[in-house]
Amino acid sequence: MDSGVSRFRFGSGSLVALAAVGFLSVGIHACLPALIKGKWKWKRRNETDELLQAVVREAEDAMKAQPLLRKLFAPLTEAASFEEAVALAVSRRLANGSVSVNGLFQTCAAAFSDPSPQSEERPSVGECLRRDVAAVIERDPACNTSVEVLLFYKGFAALAAHRVAHWAWAVGDTHLALWLQSRVSEVWSLDIHPAARIGAGVMFDHGTGIVIGETATIGEGCTLLHGVTLGATGKDKGDRHPKVGKFVLIGAGASILGKIHINDCAKIGSGSIVLRHVPAGATAVGIPAKIVGRATERKPSLHNDLALHDVTLIAPGPQDRRLPPDCDFRCVWREIVSNAAPLAKHIGIFDFRAALRKFSMEDNDIANLFFQLDTDNDGLVAEGDLVNFWDLVAKFCKGRGPQMEKRPQVLQDLCSLLNKQ
Repeated sequence: MDSGVSRFRFGSGSLVALAAVGFLSVGIHACLPALIKGKWKWKRRNETDELLQAVVREAEDAMKAQPLLRKLFAPLTEAASFEEAVALAVSRRLANGSVSVNGLFQTCAAAFSDPSPQSEERPSVGECLRRDVAAVIERDPACNTSVEVLLFYKGFAALAAHRVAHWAWAVGDTHLALWLQSRVSEVWSLDIHPAARIGAGVMFDHGTGIVIGETATIGEGCTLLHGVTLGATGKDKGDRHPKVGKFVLIGAGASILGKIHINDCAKIGSGSIVLRHVPAGATAVGIPAKIVGRATERKPSLHNDLALHDVTLIAPGPQDRRLPPDCDFRCVWREIVSNAAPLAKHIGIFDFRAALRKFSMEDNDIANLFFQLDTDNDGLVAEGDLVNFWDLVAKFCKGRGPQMEKRPQVLQDLCSLLNKQ
């Protein structure tokens, strides 16, 4: 009798224990993001964050459509903020035996929630992430939802991880930054130095094989295809990598080498090797890359004209100056060289550059000025084109042009070149 009672009591205790374990597992699942942070306090979800609400809704729909992936999507539905959702997605994919998910999540969340702007031209890390997601959805026709970007687009994931690495690099946490760079290269095959500065709203389309050097910069709104290299040309230390402006489109496999400027709204054709400055709004193609025309789009990176149909030929052509699909490119520099002995009252690029170099103007600024002044696309600048000269100096030189007292001499020298012809 006593043994029967004991067996009954033991069985009741087991049921109670099993029930307690069940309640505990439910609580752990509900509080997963807080537990990862090492905090028991539940954080209230930001109900006014439309991007977060979209991620949660899309994750819930995905779980219903495919229960097999429930564990993949479930943590996102409990995130308290969009930044926390991205931190969860990135940390779970990058963590390994050396660095735990918990510790990596805390680091990512700290970087993503830092409200301070990174520089005058770059907003906070969290704001950059939001614009990066919007860029992928707007520009990639294969992308349908925000949750796809967070979980399946390695170009976005690698860029998000780089933003954490850059944040760590800026505060002196060098080893963490370099570990993140190495881990991103191992997992997603993109190699981005932590010191590289990247603006908001950037898309790495496909992403595989992208290499970005230590002193490279990328402006806001750019699109880079797979296999793009922003590299140096030697082993010298110091500032040695390309400076890419805003809303630039760089095609697959393009290599941009050295401390050169790819100015705002330029387009670089796939497979090109760029060794010289590319003016704002220009299209450069080839090995070595040569300017073939002007982008007709106001912001090329938003349109992904990778076939370069939306290009106005630099040399005179038919009335429809856009490149037809089967058109061979015309080389603007070949046109310019043929005009080395220019027509009367016109200045070629060589004389133009020689005249302005005397006033300590940078070659990048000179290229921008010449490209903008050559309004009729013939590789020459006429006297009438100089009317807007100082407006363009102010726009492109940004304080690097001739000082005010030297301005009369600049135009005098240019006009004397015209009058000698």
